[in-house]
Amino acid sequence: MPGQVKLGFTVRAAQERADELSRPTGIPAPFVVAWAVRFADPRDAERRIHRVLRNARISPHREFFAVSACQALQVALQVLQQGGV
Repeated sequence: MPGQVKLGFTVRAAQERADELSRPTGIPAPFVVAWAVRFADPRDAERRIHRVLRNARISPHREFFAVSACQALQVALQVLQQGGV
């Protein structure tokens, strides 16, 4: 899905989650883990990242955004630097 990234948290290894998401036959290609960041409070970090990227969300209530992996990482690192997560 070029031009789209999925941003979400998992309590498992990121690659394990990507493999799980890649199993359904309706997925055109396997998910690739572009990067992973550890947060003390991953739910809050996810909420904050999604809020920053809300205008890039492709579909309501889904974790897909029309941004590059690099742009998404920049937002995640900003949230991490703000602390509290």
